[in-house]
Amino acid sequence: MSMKRVKQNKKGYTLAELIMVLIILSTVIFIVTPKVGDFLMSNVRLKTTARKIAAVVRHTRNEALASGTQKKLVFDIEKNIYWVEDSNENKIKKTLYVTRLHEDINVHDVVLEKNKKITSGKVNIIFSPKGYNRKWMMHLGNKKDEFVTLLIKPLTGIVQIEESYVDWR
Repeated sequence: MSMKRVKQNKKGYTLAELIMVLIILSTVIFIVTPKVGDFLMSNVRLKTTARKIAAVVRHTRNEALASGTQKKLVFDIEKNIYWVEDSNENKIKKTLYVTRLHEDINVHDVVLEKNKKITSGKVNIIFSPKGYNRKWMMHLGNKKDEFVTLLIKPLTGIVQIEESYVDWR
């Protein structure tokens, strides 16, 4: 028997090399994905927060009408929180709930009638039991300098959301 030497072809990668590449790629994806996701989600959080505040405005106005009592929506711009206060005939204030905005979202300013822009402190929005409230708007922003504007109509209580920084029209 003659033994022929078989020539081995050394083209290609070994299984160990392929596994190492997969481990490195999955580690990079694991590290990068949350940061990219947070960056992309910031705009979604901004719009969602605007819709939630719009719902609170509508609900607070409707509660004032239904209960026949004055309601107050309070925004604390520095602490990035808001809450609704209820007052009865004895003028006792009762905080109904407190909501904190997401850490990426902030109240940029609240603009009241006559272009009175408030950028710090507390802002009180009063809802009359007769359905009237002041004309006001709010600008929400995120860390990417994107803005959403909430415009509140005084007589109807309709909240209009614009996906940019809008001034009085």
